[in-house]
Amino acid sequence: GVCRKCYQIQRFKKKFSACEVCQNIKNGDLCEFCESRNVFFDKLFFIREKNDFEREILNKIKFGNKIILSNIFRIGFPKVMNLVLKENINFVTVVPSHKKTIRKRPFHPTTPVYKKLLNRLKFSSRNISILKKDSTELQSGKTFTNRFLHARKSFQIQKKFTKKLFGNAVLLDDIFTTGATINECAKILKENGIQKVFVIVLAKKTSDEFRVDSK
Repeated sequence: GVCRKCYQIQRFKKKFSACEVCQNIKNGDLCEFCESRNVFFDKLFFIREKNDFEREILNKIKFGNKIILSNIFRIGFPKVMNLVLKENINFVTVVPSHKKTIRKRPFHPTTPVYKKLLNRLKFSSRNISILKKDSTELQSGKTFTNRFLHARKSFQIQKKFTKKLFGNAVLLDDIFTTGATINECAKILKENGIQKVFVIVLAKKTSDEFRVDSK
């Protein structure tokens, strides 16, 4: 979906001391993200650093129906997948969109890596709907605090999975900004029986976007 020249220009090498759980840059031995809240996921993995290039690609996928661009996130995914599969995975699901959003944008940016992961695990796609979203509002544009307040009232477990989950789960999403949505979804999974939640996101900013003054 992206020409070789553009891909090579936009490649990055991780050169920072990152928290083993959330992958945020640590301030010495301190992870300000994990210290600032209850973190319900056990480890986060990301495929690409989120910069203007990644942001533009994700916007074109979600709002411009440029589905082919999602293939760029398959590059580098096998390495992430191999790290995740060291754990015994029982469920794979995605952070859900509201049904009205799905009608407008039926293709989820994580679909290529989701299918690759299911194929490797020999799972069916039935796991994709463990969670549901009741709110039509988007997280983008909200302040730091409002992202968390919105996430807490937006997501629920599907009734057929209530208190019936077990073992470990992989949670997929396209982007990690403040972590509000991912953390809330991980909390719900654990409340319903999951022991460990491993998060995979397509893109994540490696700076301090989680600060209180961030949007």
